[in-house]
Amino acid sequence: MIERVDHCGIMGAGTSFSVERTSVRDLAGVTADGVGGMGIAVQDQLSEFPRGVLSLQASTIVRARTAGVAVFGSDVAIGSTIVRHMLPTERPIGTALYVVASMTGRRSAGTVDRTSIQGAVLTGLRASDSDVVVTATAIDGVASVGDQFGDGICSESVDMTSSVEIRDTVISRSARAGISSFAGDVQMAGVRLNCNPIQLNSEPGATGLGFHDEGDNWCGCDHAAGTCQILSSSLEPPPMLPPL
Repeated sequence: MIERVDHCGIMGAGTSFSVERTSVRDLAGVTADGVGGMGIAVQDQLSEFPRGVLSLQASTIVRARTAGVAVFGSDVAIGSTIVRHMLPTERPIGTALYVVASMTGRRSAGTVDRTSIQGAVLTGLRASDSDVVVTATAIDGVASVGDQFGDGICSESVDMTSSVEIRDTVISRSARAGISSFAGDVQMAGVRLNCNPIQLNSEPGATGLGFHDEGDNWCGCDHAAGTCQILSSSLEPPPMLPPL
């Protein structure tokens, strides 16, 4: 068990490492610029060093503040893991799983399988200029900050195309949108969107990408089925975390 750490419970830079059957909890410290309070982080290096590679299996991250797992220009495989009860922040910064390109311009790539995200803040999973595949995962109760944001999954293209593939996954009771696309690519199959104020939201961008329905998706609230409509509600993505 790793607990009561200010900056980051576990961190790797330009290296390959595995975390298995580990509990990381109570990561409350945040600096003035919003850095800190992360459960596990992996990043590349600014030089020619290799990408970071993280395997996270059968672990629990509880009460992180800015990110449960943060990935910058690296590769991550998350399985059978729980991220829950994120701590609120004064500023709109934070996400349970954060998979983004690094300052070097390297994309991140990740898989999330059989994972539970409960009580995240701002976003359950955010992919920016990166590629993520989500399977057999549950995301429930993503909260807003100051009545802003609160999306289950966010796919955002800033400088490069972002791609999120979601299969056999349940996203419930997000404060804002179940899945949001900000010029990001989203592929869905067997996804259940339950009791989200906006089930699907797409904001256009230069890429022209958006949602791809590959079948067997469901939208509604509890037992009342609805239509999986894609809205464009002029939403904004939450602010990015500062680089490590």
